[in-house]
Amino acid sequence: MKRIWKLLKIILLFLLVIGILISVGLYYASQKLEKIKNSIEPETLSQINFLISKEEQKNLEHKEFVTPDGKLKLKYLSNWREIKDPATLETSLPKEIKENYGLEILFLARRLTGKGLSQLEICKGTLEAESVKEFIEATKALYQKEGWEMEIIDSSKPKDNEYIFEIRYSKPNRHSFRSKEKIVFLEDTAYIVTFFTAERDWNNFLKESNEIMDSVEIID
Repeated sequence: MKRIWKLLKIILLFLLVIGILISVGLYYASQKLEKIKNSIEPETLSQINFLISKEEQKNLEHKEFVTPDGKLKLKYLSNWREIKDPATLETSLPKEIKENYGLEILFLARRLTGKGLSQLEICKGTLEAESVKEFIEATKALYQKEGWEMEIIDSSKPKDNEYIFEIRYSKPNRHSFRSKEKIVFLEDTAYIVTFFTAERDWNNFLKESNEIMDSVEIID
């Protein structure tokens, strides 16, 4: 019995030593990896993260959203998480804009990946193409009340009933944001598709934001 107990103690001691050696090895390995990571230039690290994210996206599928009235559709990647909480949807748009233009959110989704945090939003409102400049100025005024500056970086009109805007939102001592917005007009109704993210992450999402905007299609 004593010999068995002695043998068990030797085995336990051996396993303990092995465990300590493994833990120490993992610790120094993690420290070494951290040093390597810190020695990499931020731009290079960003490129690495981008490639990892690109690899992850290979297995993603596209989903399709069709507006409840069946007049517009678009495609987006399946890793977006749709937000359906009524309280969140209610506060996602400025009250004044909602009341003046009858805006309502049809779809809201958010996503956090290695490339950053982004938001996809689809709204519908009572707005004619002739009033688009007035709508933009009214939106600017609302942001200014909150201390934000809304700057139109780029704009285009690919079709008679479509406008595309690239917008920067900035505020002193705060992170700046960037969005790409497509407004599609059908008679007196406007559909607004918005891709929104931090300005520092914009280049990571530029290709995808263009793909989403290009996928917007009117259903005959």
